Amino acid sequence: SPIEAITTREIHMLGILLRRPDLIDHIDRLLQEDGLTRINSQDFQQSDHQLLFKLVRDSLHQVDIEPLYYVLNHLPEAIMPLADTILAKTEKVNVQDLNVLEDLLRALLKLRSTGINQQLTHLRILQESAQEQGDIKAQDYQNAMSKYAILLGRLHRAQSRFSDHSLSN
Repeated sequence: SPIEAITTREIHMLGILLRRPDLIDHIDRLLQEDGLTRINSQDFQQSDHQLLFKLVRDSLHQVDIEPLYYVLNHLPEAIMPLADTILAKTEKVNVQDLNVLEDLLRALLKLRSTGINQQLTHLRILQESAQEQGDIKAQDYQNAMSKYAILLGRLHRAQSRFSDHSLSN
């Protein structure tokens, strides 16, 4: 199902970032080259995943302990089993592999594209309904759809850059 695919993709990304939080800066730089926003907690649909990502990012802004230990020390107890599951499900991922950054970017861009397509579908339904009722909000929905379409174009450009297994393009 689409929900399972999203969850699997989020778990994969978080498993890598828990082990290699330094990749966040590289991801941010590459996203910004394509006019996209930095990776953030809103890229994750599940609130527990959002919290986990926030802790991973926060771990980069301290120097007292290793980032992974920082995250584990600051995790609410209720989320500990999730972190254990994520680490277990991703233990075979070689986070030192040169392709891991590209892999993360592809997963993130796919998540964002999926989310935007869902938003566009929702807005299209709202716009059609508003038009049928003569509601002036139809234009607002159209404007929002245009902005999402531009963003989707940027995402597709970025996806094509990272789909040929080379970051040097």
